[in-house]
Amino acid sequence: MSQRKRPRDLRAGLADIYAAKTPAKKETTAAEDTGTPAETPPDAGSDERQIGRVGGAPAVLVEQQRQGLMRENAELRAALDRMRTDGQVTAELDVDHVLDRFPADRLPQAFADAAFETLVESIRDNGQDQPILVRPHPEETDRFQIAYGRRRREACRRLGRPVRALVRPLDDDELLRLMIRENEEREDLSLYERARFMRFLGETEKLSVRQLGKRMGLSAGYVSRLLRLPELPAPLLSLIGDPRSLSMRTLEALAQILERDAERQIDRILEGWGRIKPSSSPDGRARQIVKLALGQLPSEPGESRPIRGPGGRVIGQMRRDKDGKRRIDLSPDLADREVDSILEAVENALAEASPAEGV
Repeated sequence: MSQRKRPRDLRAGLADIYAAKTPAKKETTAAEDTGTPAETPPDAGSDERQIGRVGGAPAVLVEQQRQGLMRENAELRAALDRMRTDGQVTAELDVDHVLDRFPADRLPQAFADAAFETLVESIRDNGQDQPILVRPHPEETDRFQIAYGRRRREACRRLGRPVRALVRPLDDDELLRLMIRENEEREDLSLYERARFMRFLGETEKLSVRQLGKRMGLSAGYVSRLLRLPELPAPLLSLIGDPRSLSMRTLEALAQILERDAERQIDRILEGWGRIKPSSSPDGRARQIVKLALGQLPSEPGESRPIRGPGGRVIGQMRRDKDGKRRIDLSPDLADREVDSILEAVENALAEASPAEGV
């Protein structure tokens, strides 16, 4: 009688349920798989042969591994039974095995802002209260695809711990609908992120405006309006900072100026930016960009020049005011670690400079 194979892990068992419509394969013994004789189980009197080292490992480790496998098998059977009964199961998953099916709906800033740091601290101190939702990967038995909970996943990744997840069989439409509904209910997905996600989704999934509207529960007219919002180029993002607070009116104004010779407009904006005092808010700075492009913003007296980092990215402005005083304004989109690196580089340069160089 052939021995039943132990599932590799919970993911393999869940994938079996997810693909339950396919006929089960006939179980085979090791002899049938490889063409070699199956090993004969040791008889009851073979305990003496396990004293000392077995296969290069201490016998006590072999026994611990056996007991661990028995416990894991019991947990697997219980988890699979719950999924058969309830249609879902809660599991601890390796974050590297939880993948994205659809384009990311959040900007990188969402995984580095104060709210994210608070989430990381909360999970570190109190554990993960709310599980994420995933489905078994339809093609890979050891992977999953996420419906919602990306920030919780990334917080667990930061902490080096598995992520607690509800595993549920879902088709693509259900996965997308749950992904959208979660963000709508939380009301924390910005207008810029929503437009960006919709544009990526339309391109990658080859969806029309009407199809996008149907999937996202929005009118075709509103979808068209969102799709006209711009994907802001890096030079403008370096001036604006975090675009998640930009209003519809501001984004539409930016779209209009970028429709007309975007490269020339960006050069004009960068040239004039050093002669103004930037607003304290991202939306205010974006409106200043629009006015610079339209020639509507008076400039302050003085001189300035952009400071560029690797790849030509503008990381700040060096300014000289009308009294001759100089100052350096770093771009608002720089992360704290980038600012620390810049300050460290300046300090190192000052420490290495000789008195003859005027420092």
